[in-house]
Amino acid sequence: MPAVPQHPDGQAVWDAERVRWVRVLHGGLTDQQRGDDLIQVVGMAAAALPANNMEAPQQMPAQMQAFVQQVQAGQAQILAQLAQLQAGQAQLQAGLAQVQAGQAQLQVQQQNVRRRSHNAHALHQELAVQLLPLFKEQPLPEGAAVAGAAAVGSLPPANNFPATWAAAEELTNAQLNLLADFYGEQFGNANAGGAALAARRRAFRIFITQ
Repeated sequence: MPAVPQHPDGQAVWDAERVRWVRVLHGGLTDQQRGDDLIQVVGMAAAALPANNMEAPQQMPAQMQAFVQQVQAGQAQILAQLAQLQAGQAQLQAGLAQVQAGQAQLQVQQQNVRRRSHNAHALHQELAVQLLPLFKEQPLPEGAAVAGAAAVGSLPPANNFPATWAAAEELTNAQLNLLADFYGEQFGNANAGGAALAARRRAFRIFITQ
């Protein structure tokens, strides 16, 4: 630990700050607290100097210059470490957000297993059995921003999803397009007609049962 700086008259300065300096070097502080303390110590070092020394740093006693330089070097090192910690924390938070999004998507897929099973049984029972709409499973592509886009786990608007298999077999291109946009899925050619429209309906049937 460097010697305590003194005034020209020989009286020791910062006696009350000796504990603070030891605490900065060896105490159980956070990097931010160490940086704050170091900045304060540098400020006190500057304040303790006569005004003419402040105007001409080269006139500082050698002992004072060495002390201030050591404090400044310690401050720079701690601030660099703090920046690294902050960058690491940002990466950790981004990774945690990805994990949470994946967990939410997996939970929705598990919920849809039961709904797909119900819809498959309804297909083989009678056309009047009510279908269960699926929850949205797919998030928007990374970087995509669509105003009003539904979140993962959302259900489609009440009138968009066919209530029965009879209604599903009558879906139009426009209705299939709405469902495709909501779920982020492709049910064939958006402008298909005739046999191609029937293929789109089959694609939708597979989507809600398998």
